[in-house]
Amino acid sequence: MLQIFENLCDGGLAFSTLPLPSRYQQAHVRRAGIRTPCTGLPIATAFCPSFSSSADESYFVNKNTDPLTPSSCVQLRLAAPQYKTLGPRSLPPSSGRDFGRLSRKHLAEQLNRQTAAPTSFEQYGQYHLPVTAIQAAAQLNTNTTNGLYAKSSEPSSVSPGFHIPLPPLFTVPTGTPQPPKMVYDSLNLYISSESFTFEPSYVDPSVRRETLVINREDCSLQLNAPPASTLRQEEVVSIYGLVGIIKLNAGDHIVVINAREKVGRILGHNIYKLTGHKIIPVQRSRLHLTEQQIQDDVSYVVMLDALLGAGYFYFSNTFEITNTLQRQNSSTPSSGPLWQRADERFFWNRYMHKRLIDFSRANPEHDLSNFIMPITCGFMSIKEASINTHRFTFALLSRRSHHRAGPRYHSRGVDDNGNVSNFVETEQIVVTEQGDQAAYVQTRGSMPFYWTQTANIRYQPKLEVIPNPKTAESFKRHFKQQMDLYGNQIVVNLINKHGYEQKMGVEFARQINLLNEGRIRYVHFDFHHECRKMRWDRISVLMDDIRNELAAQGYFKKSAKSGLVEKRQTSVVRTNCMDCLDRTNVVQSVLARTSLTAQLIELGILPPTGRVEDALDVERMFKHIWADNADEISRQYSGTGALKTDFTRGGKRTRAGALQDFRNSAVRYFRNNFLDGSRQDAFNLMLGVYEVNPTLASPFLNQDKPIRYLALPLALISSIFMIMVIFFGTPYSLSYRLLLTSMCCVVMFVCLKLITHFGTDYVDLPRLAAKIVSETAAGGKLHDHYEMDTFADAKPQPGAGGPVNQNAKIIPETVATLGREKAN
Repeated sequence: MLQIFENLCDGGLAFSTLPLPSRYQQAHVRRAGIRTPCTGLPIATAFCPSFSSSADESYFVNKNTDPLTPSSCVQLRLAAPQYKTLGPRSLPPSSGRDFGRLSRKHLAEQLNRQTAAPTSFEQYGQYHLPVTAIQAAAQLNTNTTNGLYAKSSEPSSVSPGFHIPLPPLFTVPTGTPQPPKMVYDSLNLYISSESFTFEPSYVDPSVRRETLVINREDCSLQLNAPPASTLRQEEVVSIYGLVGIIKLNAGDHIVVINAREKVGRILGHNIYKLTGHKIIPVQRSRLHLTEQQIQDDVSYVVMLDALLGAGYFYFSNTFEITNTLQRQNSSTPSSGPLWQRADERFFWNRYMHKRLIDFSRANPEHDLSNFIMPITCGFMSIKEASINTHRFTFALLSRRSHHRAGPRYHSRGVDDNGNVSNFVETEQIVVTEQGDQAAYVQTRGSMPFYWTQTANIRYQPKLEVIPNPKTAESFKRHFKQQMDLYGNQIVVNLINKHGYEQKMGVEFARQINLLNEGRIRYVHFDFHHECRKMRWDRISVLMDDIRNELAAQGYFKKSAKSGLVEKRQTSVVRTNCMDCLDRTNVVQSVLARTSLTAQLIELGILPPTGRVEDALDVERMFKHIWADNADEISRQYSGTGALKTDFTRGGKRTRAGALQDFRNSAVRYFRNNFLDGSRQDAFNLMLGVYEVNPTLASPFLNQDKPIRYLALPLALISSIFMIMVIFFGTPYSLSYRLLLTSMCCVVMFVCLKLITHFGTDYVDLPRLAAKIVSETAAGGKLHDHYEMDTFADAKPQPGAGGPVNQNAKIIPETVATLGREKAN
């Protein structure tokens, strides 16, 4: 470990090292000329260039140095010669030996704040530069050497000196820990007629340049490092990551990120929103395809474009975006790459990265992990805030599970493995200026039994609870998973106790009683009844009911000073309504505010009797972020923003908010009936639920509708037109006009009844779905979710898990072939 200190005896600058093996590197040191706040002693500041084998770079340091974590650590910024600007001021041009210095003012600020040092690559990940720290050490005797290392092509050897007693030192750790596992922040994609070559835009000189090559002839993968001059590129595209590879009729297609929006920065990591992408076919020719296959591929690409371009997806090249802080700080942390540490439920492009993952596992010496970027679906917002000069970072991260993904009328209930539709984990994070962390997690998800609500033109489709012998087992599996992941469950059911939703509440309570699990507290709070006439303050009744459970629940807390986890959240509130959207959002925001108040008090940001509501700026920020979260989660599941967000944003219901809810309800009706089938197809295609097989018939064929599909709407429109003509364009008597109007009204009534009766003829149904081979069904037994003559004629029918079992592999074949298939 390199030890840096001032020799106070003669006022000169001296440095000490312990004898180091050759694998350790040396650091070029300059005097900063300021005094530390803890000892008042002058210190020296180290600037360590990245390791390079270049002959004119003589100062080396291990780029993978892991800094110390206590709050007494002070971060130093390290600059490689090729970067002239870093930090608060420009560094002087470098010759490979002169690396400039930090301004005194900035270093003093860093020392006075006693900022906790982040891990390597956190703050300057975009430059791929290392980060180190200095920490006060205990008084000890050590060896000294005589001055700076010589500026030559080879570093001077370290000669032992004499022993002198020293005051507290500052140390820079320089050992040889494992390299940080990260994904390249930006890449150059070289497109030639022979291959696609992915090369990192910024590479630390200490790391061998990795280059991923995809051969366009046979779609093979290769990891090597050819010089850029040999790439013979025809086109160069700057990208920010690889979403993955997906196979269509024309062969493999590469999906890359070419635009992103920075959401914010938390714990030294940048989080981005995917705002632009590009789908590039690997094969150069489509001559082997039929006209129908070409049209099908166009449809597939349009689906993927719509889904990836909807603004649902987020990513980070250094942060475990799929894991809560509590999971990241588990007792057995993983040092593997990001994709291995990712929570599979929220790793949305894992299927698209299957080729790279399989290659890395089969060829450990050619690991492609630095190219595998996990992305997740949901909502993320990070804001800076302050209360009485106490600054902190506030973040809200919602992660949607990819199991049973899809729009609301095409994805309901549970599957055989206990996965539920619209499952979302929401984590609220507070990070203080000193680096202390606090986090609170909530979940939502569809009611975990078998039920359906199939779109059929009606405003409220028929609601059906499906009797299924597997219900109890699937219900048990769901809550076992939840308890294993989150601890005890506080289940809050917000649906109506009477009317249309009554049967759902009865079934939920029945399954809870059958399970008879002491770790589950079930509360049925009829939201619409309790909060009728806009009395939203009545939510306090629910809070009082679960107050004891909330007090015992706690939240995650980690100290920056000790680096230890001081608290863990021991349970979770699982909230649901019918869609797990509007009513759920309101209740979750109330729970989050309660937890935030407790966290800010314990962190010393609020006084012991303070409330978040009293800090007006923070309260306003909190409301808007939670309302934005509600809108985005709702948009992904129902197609529109959430209802009741006027309460979330403003703290009360308004007439303007009610009118906005009416508009959103109308848009939801249209989208759910006439657009959501294509959205379900896009989810199925991206997640690998449906796999394109060019040897099979097109799923878009045989879409001929029965004659009533056009006849009934035409008759309805004609009747309306005739009524207008009768009243405004004819000279007939009033009695005759009334007679004709009555006849037209009868025709209209009959047409409307027939249209609603045959409602599924007019609904946009998924095309990339058929009968399903369940992964858990013995012998490949089929679930009768769809009845059909051919794949494209599939019509949804009540069955286990709703219209589509999202956890099974969909095989696009005829019924005869499907009967012979086994589960994958």
